[in-house]
Amino acid sequence: MPTVTGDPPLAHLGQADRTRLRNALHTASLDLLAPVYLNQADATFDDALATYMLCSVTTSDDAHHKYLPHRLACFFFLVQQLQLNILPEGISAEEKEERRRLWWNAYIVDKHSSFSFNMRPTLAESECRFIHRPCRDEIWENDKDFVDEETERPQGLGYEVLSLDWCGIFVALAAILSDLLEYHYLLQHPTFSTKTDLLSVLRSTLEHNMATFEKSVRELHVRKMRASRAGASAAISVMVWDAGQLRDLDTEFPSEPKLLLYAWHMLHCMYTLLYGKLDPVDIFQDTEWLLSNDFLLAAEHADKCTKVTVQILRLDPKLQCCYRMFGTYFLHSSFIFLVLARKLRQSADDYILNSCRTYLRTLEAFAATVNIKYQKTFARVLQDTISKCVEAQNQQQQLPDGSRIVAAPADDWLDPEILNYRWTAGHGGLWNGEMGRQSEAKNRRL
Repeated sequence: MPTVTGDPPLAHLGQADRTRLRNALHTASLDLLAPVYLNQADATFDDALATYMLCSVTTSDDAHHKYLPHRLACFFFLVQQLQLNILPEGISAEEKEERRRLWWNAYIVDKHSSFSFNMRPTLAESECRFIHRPCRDEIWENDKDFVDEETERPQGLGYEVLSLDWCGIFVALAAILSDLLEYHYLLQHPTFSTKTDLLSVLRSTLEHNMATFEKSVRELHVRKMRASRAGASAAISVMVWDAGQLRDLDTEFPSEPKLLLYAWHMLHCMYTLLYGKLDPVDIFQDTEWLLSNDFLLAAEHADKCTKVTVQILRLDPKLQCCYRMFGTYFLHSSFIFLVLARKLRQSADDYILNSCRTYLRTLEAFAATVNIKYQKTFARVLQDTISKCVEAQNQQQQLPDGSRIVAAPADDWLDPEILNYRWTAGHGGLWNGEMGRQSEAKNRRL
């Protein structure tokens, strides 16, 4: 679990010792939770909290990652069985806030896992209507006795960020993601996919909600900076939002800029999904979309994702702040540059290749922090793409003036390993063959 200072836990231990300790704690936790999972004992709040921790912390390698969808199903079942969205009478303000915070974290994880594994969400928006938003982290983590201030907080979902902390930021982002996934499901629906007026209204609504999120984050950050300047003699730098690039981050709030960077990357990734597609093969094959204005909009936000990724690597080089959620968004934000490099080959310019190199460095940082196969797979695909583009460019430069190199057909150029990770009907996103589903043939070509 994260420490108060933000330093890695058990930093004094080597990687092998940390792995052994983590596995021992993981086994002991599962043994204690087995009666609950087998319906041999009544579930408690602590059981739901422990399952949440198992889903969030102990699934960072392939040995545990393949069980993640099943453990998430157990977690959502416990959350609904305990009715954490309904606060009973007679419990303390602190117990109410504990239930409230775990419910909202379950909502965040539900939407993110649905996106990661191409599933329909479990928790419905209607279940959130009458539960207040969590309090600010600075209040919850204060040593003083907790006083419930729920009347000052809105009930239900919203797209406006009320505090620059985990729940304040990611509850709103999860609400946007939920709407975005529903929009893509309707695009694939046999009836509603033909209702262009309906889809246009939904898209405009999503754009409005995302703009609301963006505006509220900017305003909260500026307000906090002004308050900081008033109380500090030293000058505090201003966060730069233009072009999605955040730099000169505040030293006074070491944990806040990291969350804002990750959130800003996720927001721009959602824009690429709004104007583009969930599935990398669809991106590769849809020539009409690649020639449309929507592609230009999606590529613009993919570029912003790249710039934010550079800042994330600078501020959090080991990706320890938010790697579980960032991993899925990061891959989706890279698909456009991967496809462009694959299609253009020797015509791919330095800008496209440098973006691919940025994503490759990020994947290498992931591999150093966690041990999950899909990240290594995409790293190999990116490395192969960059190498072939550079090789094709070198061959072209070595040819006599006036001669042209004939490129191989583009249709053969999307690596077959990508076919294990699909976001279309019948596929499981990042839950591939090694995680219990039949994988695509390795030799398959588009």
